[in-house]
Amino acid sequence: MPKIFNKDAVKEIEEGIKRWERETLPKSLSRYPERLDRFTTLSDIEVKRVYTPADLKDHNYMEKLGLPGE
Repeated sequence: MPKIFNKDAVKEIEEGIKRWERETLPKSLSRYPERLDRFTTLSDIEVKRVYTPADLKDHNYMEKLGLPGE
């Protein structure tokens, strides 16, 4: 399965998210609390605070999405 993203880049993003959650996010939440405890889609699927390429690290583009008409 071909990967879209470089492993090192994904690792760097994941480490950045952990740092952000540890250092930056608490400061923001103390100033501007979230409106809800949990955010979801209409289908009750939980929505994350931030999505990055790391969320697609195992995504097989051609298998899961492909090209128009295929």
